Amino acid sequence: MHDDELRRRADLHGVSPGYHDAYGQWRDSPVETLRAVLAAMGIDPADEPSAAPRALVVRPGAPVAVPDGVRGATVALEDGGEAALPDVLPGPLPPGYHALVGPHGRTPLLVVPDRAHLPERLAQGGRMWGVAVQLYAVHGATSWGIGDLADLARLPAALGEPDFLLLNPLHAPAPTAYQQPSPYYAATRRFRNPLAIAIEAIPEATRLAPGERAQLDRLAARGRALTGGERIDRDAIWALKRDALSLLHATIGRDPSRRAALDRFRARDPEIDRFATWCVLAETFPGDWRGWPDDLRDPAGAGVARRAAADPGRVDLFAYMQLLLDEQLAAVPPLGLGVMTDLAVGAARDGYEAWAHQGVVVDGMKVGAPPDLLGPFGQDWGLPPLSPGGLAAAGYEPLAGIVRAAMEHAGGLRIDHVMGLSRLFWIPDGATPADGAYVRYPVDDLLGVVALESQRARCLVVGEDLGVVEPALRDALAARDILSYRLAWFEERPAAEFPRVAMAAVTTHDLPTVAGFMSGGDLAHLREIGVLDDETAARFGEREQGERQRLRERLASESIDGAWSDDPRDVARALHAFVGRTPCMLACASLDDAVGAAQRPNVPGTIDQHPNWRLPLPVSLEQIAADPIVRASLAPLAARAAG
Repeated sequence: MHDDELRRRADLHGVSPGYHDAYGQWRDSPVETLRAVLAAMGIDPADEPSAAPRALVVRPGAPVAVPDGVRGATVALEDGGEAALPDVLPGPLPPGYHALVGPHGRTPLLVVPDRAHLPERLAQGGRMWGVAVQLYAVHGATSWGIGDLADLARLPAALGEPDFLLLNPLHAPAPTAYQQPSPYYAATRRFRNPLAIAIEAIPEATRLAPGERAQLDRLAARGRALTGGERIDRDAIWALKRDALSLLHATIGRDPSRRAALDRFRARDPEIDRFATWCVLAETFPGDWRGWPDDLRDPAGAGVARRAAADPGRVDLFAYMQLLLDEQLAAVPPLGLGVMTDLAVGAARDGYEAWAHQGVVVDGMKVGAPPDLLGPFGQDWGLPPLSPGGLAAAGYEPLAGIVRAAMEHAGGLRIDHVMGLSRLFWIPDGATPADGAYVRYPVDDLLGVVALESQRARCLVVGEDLGVVEPALRDALAARDILSYRLAWFEERPAAEFPRVAMAAVTTHDLPTVAGFMSGGDLAHLREIGVLDDETAARFGEREQGERQRLRERLASESIDGAWSDDPRDVARALHAFVGRTPCMLACASLDDAVGAAQRPNVPGTIDQHPNWRLPLPVSLEQIAADPIVRASLAPLAARAAG
């Protein structure tokens, strides 16, 4: 097949033959990449795309006639009932995950709402404010070296009762990979990280025998001794928490109601036990599951079942950890909106998701971004993509389950790199990011799944749409009441011209803090650790100087106090005032900026040069609560929401 014909056929199958770079120039993706991507998707480029739908996703605002390929089917409803197939979908069918059953076989049918959930206060023109928090970085008198869900429960009072707290992802790592610090590179997005458990808040801690209590007290003392250091040592913390959790789990049978609660929790979703079993296997066979014994690579295989049956107590322990996380997150005091969780764009290729959903997670590919002005060599995030066809064939359940879990006990969900619902940049193993290709996704279907889960959970959705965004995507998000994510750092417009259906913020975890930017310390740090050479640092320094000047001028043009201050915390308060003046539904500060932290949580593209995701806040939770400057910094946001 000639290269031009291959490009044409790749495009028919949803693989773009090229892309526009940061300068607007068209770049062809290598034909070797196109072949590799099609092969990874299980597509022969010589085949024509099938006209038969793998799944149907319909909504009341866009009714569709029943396709010829599924006429004569009956509808198997999500609740176990049956209904006649209307001539025009969705007709009277209720929202939910249904299926068409007939001579053609079984085709998933999803009836989804037109819009995601919006709280009444926002729908009626109101506004809310919140604070973005790297939970691991928070530390108080009871912390075991890392922020936990008890610290989260204390934060609202310390910060002046914001409407929401936006958290870094709480996704679970492999049980042998706790030192891997990035919350955006976990084993699964479906389950939570046991490091966030507040050990001494566990009910079983109140029912220990004297010797057991003494053992827990010793572990607690060692855990608290890890608090306040320059770096967060996740391995050391996990070793202590693992021992404590094993101790407490061994006592659960002393209270029949607690044993029953765990049994109910395990029974509500079969994937809980599957994940707990994977954790046991991952402890026994560290490393990529592809190297496990053959009979353990199939999640539904007899070998996996035998292993689970051989070590039921350990499986029960890992399920117990998830129960505790569920209970402690549910116990966070009510807020105007609530906790806003964060959903990463993918999960590790050697993790639970890739093992459990082998027909959906694509092997041999990673996602990332093509070269641009900030990343001249492109970005390789090391995460495998989900197959568009595999998702549809599975009725989108793998995605729905991930979104559903992220929305549980949450009032809001931030979707990282929401552009991935429309297209993702795939990079074959062994290729550079410059040689990747964009793969298109059924964006209307995926937005429908998000909207359905959002309405069921009564959970607002924010799409992180920073970077290169297809022109129609932001319109599609807004039409479905999914909020855009707008940064004062990047926007040149006046505060009054920000969009309404959006969350406004100053910066993100991947960008300099206000203190780091205004002082020039962040740029100096990048130069010190070798991210920038002297020439590039000098060029960036000149650019930053101009950016600081323009930022101050923007603040001054809005008559905001502190625009010309030399104190970064005055500038942070001024920026919060600017964000507070926008008409955006949500306005969000960063806790790092409120406390005057100089170093950012993450420097993209680095591993060892910067302690990414390992920096504690420079002050304790108790100091935050007692510091009037923190409240003053956040006061403009609180005032805008009250007004």
